[in-house]
Amino acid sequence: MRICIDTNIYSALKKGNPEIRKILENADEIYIPSIVLGELYAGFQMGSKLRKNIKLSSINTFEDAVLNK
Repeated sequence: MRICIDTNIYSALKKGNPEIRKILENADEIYIPSIVLGELYAGFQMGSKLRKNIKLSSINTFEDAVLNK
């Protein structure tokens, strides 16, 4: 199953939503559109943990950082 997530799903996942987590754990592929990445980076810029948030949102570490807590 392929999943394409938006900013709201990313936020819900980071807040620990178990339903979202289960769906994403069962996905074969997870897509994040470039516009969503832009929204996330813009939000990170306004926050106090910019470097940590950017590192955690990296495509290379998304699964480890978000799904494999």
